[in-house]
Amino acid sequence: PCEIRIHVRLHDKNNKDQMEALGIIGVNLIYAAFKYREDLKLFVDSLVDDLNSDRVEIDLLKFEEENFKFIDNRLCALQLVESGLTEATVFDTNGNVVQPMEFLYKKPILLLRGSFNPILKLHLDMIDQANRTFRPELEEDLYQDLVEVCEISTNNLLRDGLMDHADFIDRADAIQSVGKTVLISRSPEFYRLATYLSHCTNQ
Repeated sequence: PCEIRIHVRLHDKNNKDQMEALGIIGVNLIYAAFKYREDLKLFVDSLVDDLNSDRVEIDLLKFEEENFKFIDNRLCALQLVESGLTEATVFDTNGNVVQPMEFLYKKPILLLRGSFNPILKLHLDMIDQANRTFRPELEEDLYQDLVEVCEISTNNLLRDGLMDHADFIDRADAIQSVGKTVLISRSPEFYRLATYLSHCTNQ
């Protein structure tokens, strides 16, 4: 057997509408698993067929087990952002795709925006200096949970108007190799990113 893990945030106000939305996504997921497994963009886009995308947010999609080993789950996460099904996605320092709200929940976040093409010693020095500056403001137990994040907007991954997936993987690998968490967002403005993060934590 193979596994496809998906996390859906339901925005409808009542249970009946939420159940309907989840049922539609479930049917679409089964159909896509058989019909669209060779086309990741089509797979992701089809998950909200016959469903107003404002009703749901899909912030995690992972393919697991032997028959899906050819799929890089970071590309799945990027496609969710690119298709507008979620505002952002997160990879931990080991390159694992994680559910952003759960991973960042109530944790202090130190975030540096950039294209990181490539990541430089200057970037690391900026993060280290910010860490030293803000550490006195955090209680020790909170400081232990501090997450240092390098954030890339999808605008910085475009080449000739198209998403450069190979370049994205190279940048993610480089950031993770220096022990930083990667966040990919579709927020060109910082206030939108700050609003998104405020749903995860007030730190």
